[in-house]
Amino acid sequence: AITANIEALKNIYTGNFNAENSLRIEDYLRITLQNNEWANGITEAFLNAQNALLAIPSTLENSITENPEAILAFWNELSTLITLCKVDLASAANIIITFNDNDGD
Repeated sequence: AITANIEALKNIYTGNFNAENSLRIEDYLRITLQNNEWANGITEAFLNAQNALLAIPSTLENSITENPEAILAFWNELSTLITLCKVDLASAANIIITFNDNDGD
């Protein structure tokens, strides 16, 4: 499930939906904002997170006790990706992300 979620987010970023004229957040960074550095950094962060997840030798449950270094490496790469998307990308696009918890729950 984690692999599928990261891949889906990467597809949203790269516009990789096997459709013509897909909207790409990556293109927005590169063309509209003229910021190849951030675009390349986010693309690299997706790859690093995916590779770190693939490097976990067994199930997450087993690796927590048997190979915590691999779990930590994945966590660090995922944290980097999240920061780049939630903070840097949002800042570059001049977007303010807010949360509303007044939904009646």
